[in-house]
Amino acid sequence: MAQKKIYRFRRNKQRNTIQVMFRHIPGKWVSTGTDDMSEAVLFAEKRITDDLTPAKQETLRQFAQGFFTAADPKGYRNRQFKRGKDYNDYYYKKQQALLDNFILPRFGDYLIDSISDVMIEDFIIDLKKKSNKNQELSNDMKNKTLICFRAVLQEAKRNGFVQANAAKEVTLLPANNEHRKDITKGELAILFPPNDEDLISIWGNLFWSCYFLIMRDTGFRPGEVAALGTSSWIPQLHGLYTKDSMSAIVTTFGAHVLEAKILSIASILSIFWFMASKSSIVGICIIWHPPMSSVHCED
Repeated sequence: MAQKKIYRFRRNKQRNTIQVMFRHIPGKWVSTGTDDMSEAVLFAEKRITDDLTPAKQETLRQFAQGFFTAADPKGYRNRQFKRGKDYNDYYYKKQQALLDNFILPRFGDYLIDSISDVMIEDFIIDLKKKSNKNQELSNDMKNKTLICFRAVLQEAKRNGFVQANAAKEVTLLPANNEHRKDITKGELAILFPPNDEDLISIWGNLFWSCYFLIMRDTGFRPGEVAALGTSSWIPQLHGLYTKDSMSAIVTTFGAHVLEAKILSIASILSIFWFMASKSSIVGICIIWHPPMSSVHCED
């Protein structure tokens, strides 16, 4: 009698198999994969044992602290590498930042198996900027945070902490990024006058003049310019090559400034300045910009 209360059987005549419904999963019939009652009972008992055995108890913070670092040789990052997913260090740092800045402050003290898809969806929809709690993140950033959450919970599922990845049940948000207007030729002429003294007076010194000239003439992003080194100059191509980038903070005048140690690139940028003429890269300058491997030429 006790077993009948825990689960009950019925025969599926069309498929000639026995189905079982469990008390803790009401309304759902599960195929046992057999038409033999003794085998069906064994299936049901094993399912009861698997489902009702207390799950591993661990908070999200305990499980996911340093999740995207390479510290654990058997961890997520090293396994991804072995699977041939060669993401660069910058990618993992961005993922870890999303985890540390948004996900763990909200869910860090929750038991992993207590986090539901409804909780995650409400969290993602209302996600605010860390620097300004009154301003919502763009849908693009919200989606990146959700994808990060999915990776963490998928690993938790793999390790037996949860039976399902709740973050996968939450759909991505539609793109709502604002279109950025192109800078006009007139604005460029104001920002980059042909006279060196005028140019330096606008940007403050030789360092920043060269910094923004490289951005103008190559299309590099601020972090990519900041990651340039002497090896970035390719004499054979008369241009710059980079595949690296560094995270940045924004100053009052909008320039992207890095950690203090990065300011040593001022000397490197000065070298580029003299390699490049006085106010721009002249002649045919080939800029190879991975991973797209696109070539940008300035006549």
